Amino acid sequence: MRYKIGRHTDVWARYSISRYFDAETVGTGLDQSSGPYRSEVKIQMRYQW
Repeated sequence: MRYKIGRHTDVWARYSISRYFDAETVGTGLDQSSGPYRSEVKIQMRYQW
């Protein structure tokens, strides 16, 4: 998704889900999740002069 805030500013957002077929858990330590799925949200803002 992309949204133009003003004349010089843009915001992007992305949501994704990954499935790992050969794993019961994904990640290590505090980043570990149970199950073969991992979801992610990314947000980016750009200002152009």
